[in-house]
Parts: sequence; C-alpha cells; structure tokens
Amino acid sequence: AIAAPVEPASMSVFNVANGQQVFDGNSVQFGQVNIGSSNNNTLSIANAGPGELEIGQITLAGPGAGDYSFTLIGNPIAPVSSGSLAIAFSPTAAGVRQAVMTIPNNDPDQPSFSLILSGTGVQPAAPVMQVRVNGNAVAANGQFAFGNVELGDSATANVELRNVGNAALN
Repeated sequence: AIAAPVEPASMSVFNVANGQQVFDGNSVQFGQVNIGSSNNNTLSIANAGPGELEIGQITLAGPGAGDYSFTLIGNPIAPVSSGSLAIAFSPTAAGVRQAVMTIPNNDPDQPSFSLILSGTGVQPAAPVMQVRVNGNAVAANGQFAFGNVELGDSATANVELRNVGNAALN
C-alpha cells in the first residue's frame, strides 16, 4: 500500500487594522498607550494551503513580554480559511515596551513565525495639587498649626495652591 501524501499548510498573517500582510520578523506597532490602559490589535492568520494549519504554543519573550497578552481564536485552521490572534498591549511602565512573539506552526516554509511587538507606555496626564501655608509645604491630610491665639484675637496664614502635575486642576 502506498500512503497518501500529507498536504502541507501555508500560513499568512495580516494586520486587520491596516489590512497589510505581516511577514516573519516584522514589527506590529501599538502606538502610545497610557499606563493602566490597553490597546488591542487583531491579526488574521490565513491558511492558503490544502492541509490543515496547526498552531503550537505561542510564546512571548523579551523585556516587555509581561505587557502583552493574546488570545488565539480558531486552531487548527482549515484549508482556505483563517483564524484570529487578538493581542492586547497594557504597559506597566513608561517608555518603549517590546516583546518577541513566536508562533510555531506546521507550515513547512515558516515553522517558527516571529513578530516584534512594540508599544510605548505613557504616564497619563494628571493634576497634582501642592499646598503651601506661609511658604511651607503641607502633606496630603496634613495640618498647619496657627500657634497660640488669644480669645478675640485673630491670626492669618497665607495659603497657596499649586498644580505641579501635567493636566488642569479644577
């Protein structure tokens, strides 16, 4: 008996947001994202081959790997069909945050497909109020003592409010 040949899969990856094909070693950009927020990007994984495309255990590596998460939808991928890879960037620190995503698969032409994920964490704009009484800074929930004041007399203090943040203080 002669065994039937195994039909190969043929994987292609497309960035859904910009409609462009992503090649092995390319970068996927997430832009600037406030720390504490996230930005999502969806990749379409197409199988143009006659065989079923099987995706292995996807890994993230590099200094910013913890800032990315993903969900693979549709595995294995039938011939002439596609699945989705949803990637979220949630920066934990300011600055450029990069990771390498490796997508192992059974496409004989590119069995270890890698992408560079890149985004920039940005400190969100926020007001910061500083209180000074008679020129001395007072901490949050702090106190300022007027000292001894005779009954019927008065004391005055010069109170200054400053915004030392990077957004409007209302």
